[in-house]
Amino acid sequence: MKQVMVVAVLMGWIALMAVVPADREKSAAVAHTLKYFREQARLFAESAADLSASIEKLDRNSPATINAAKEALKRCRAQYKSIEFFLDYFLSSTSIVYNSPPVHEVEEPFMEYREPTGLQVIEALLFEEDAAARQRELLQQAMLVHTSAADLPSLLYGLEIDDRQVLESIRLELVRMSALGIAGYDAPELQTGIPEAGRSLMAVKMVLQPYLSGPCPEADNINLYLDKALKLTGEDSDFVSFNRLRFLTDAVLPLQHHLDVFIQRKGWALNENASDIFNPVALNLGFGQDTSSPEIQLGRALFLTPVKLFLCKLRE
Repeated sequence: MKQVMVVAVLMGWIALMAVVPADREKSAAVAHTLKYFREQARLFAESAADLSASIEKLDRNSPATINAAKEALKRCRAQYKSIEFFLDYFLSSTSIVYNSPPVHEVEEPFMEYREPTGLQVIEALLFEEDAAARQRELLQQAMLVHTSAADLPSLLYGLEIDDRQVLESIRLELVRMSALGIAGYDAPELQTGIPEAGRSLMAVKMVLQPYLSGPCPEADNINLYLDKALKLTGEDSDFVSFNRLRFLTDAVLPLQHHLDVFIQRKGWALNENASDIFNPVALNLGFGQDTSSPEIQLGRALFLTPVKLFLCKLRE
């Protein structure tokens, strides 16, 4: 009878531990990232409101109003780049509202039709021969971006993120900027890919600050190449003359390398080198635990013998 009661108590304790979530406190760096996102999201919403106001003033008899709307779009896009890393990683279903290509798409596997929306659509309409004639469509797009941007802070409610995810979002932003941003993929008419790359890099710099403030052998290298990349985008922001090869080889690629080394040395509960989550080495067993000899001996003294005795009694 005692054996049954002991087993029942143990099973109940295991079940209780399974349903009670662990208390995950946000690190200072994660809190810093969330604060940065809130501030930049507010500025993005304000720039979207300015864009809407500029579009409302469009007049086919006044080319200056068209140019003013284009300049407002540039500012709005630049502000979007400050939060792109966060949106595309943590709020990907929302990010398609802001910067999806101006083409009609069918979403698989449900074959769902999706109308193009966002800043790229606004760009395409503004660069038409008679942009003022598309004012109604432009206003619809601008208002969609504005209202959605104004609601961004509410999407953070209940969102759980950790340091590993933040750094992964930064890594992906560097890849996105290198492969698409400086090539003008999402701003082919405005040709603002270079200054927008600078805004993305500045976001990376701001988010990395708390991670690099402590003892970190890679901090100097990361800051060196990050500052060099920022300097290059500031020295020559012309889309045609910008030296992309120098930008990548002298700054961005070394930056990515040292950031990867930093992340690997940091150590996470999830093994970045595992092929998938089902890989036997996907989890770093013992992560965050003291496995020194005194701790091992103490564990043996406290738990090993009682467990063996308990199992022996169960077999009796």
